[in-house]
Amino acid sequence: MQKWAGDKNTAKAAAQIVPVAAGWTYVMVESFSEEDPLKVNRQLCKVTVKDPAKEVIMFGDTDGYLTFSDDNKAEMHMRPGSSTLLAYSVDPLNSPDREGVKWSVKGSNVSVKNGLITAKKAKYDKKGNPVPAIVKLKVGKAITTIAVYVE
Repeated sequence: MQKWAGDKNTAKAAAQIVPVAAGWTYVMVESFSEEDPLKVNRQLCKVTVKDPAKEVIMFGDTDGYLTFSDDNKAEMHMRPGSSTLLAYSVDPLNSPDREGVKWSVKGSNVSVKNGLITAKKAKYDKKGNPVPAIVKLKVGKAITTIAVYVE
């Protein structure tokens, strides 16, 4: 029997359903009336478990700027004023997190909107080395980054 807390107009219950795998199942919920312990209210509830995004991978762009270093880090080298649209994949493909894609950038030398990266201006450190902007793609809890150099 589930123990209830609250006044007569509301009911609260504590229960935990532990997901094991993606899919759905039905759970029978029973509650008992305090006024009439023989009165049982039963509700059949459908529980759906969806796989969150485990990994997001950038695998290309419309203009061929995307390359991968020897340690498999993504980077791009662009000219000021150029733009490219990044292509990415989410694992698993049916993840509900696909609806919550968030792009951001750290650095003022590029902008990003819906995967379209636009190079603004070149940026160099004191030694003359190019300083990258870091573009981040977040899908659910899965995150990937790419260093974008504008030269």
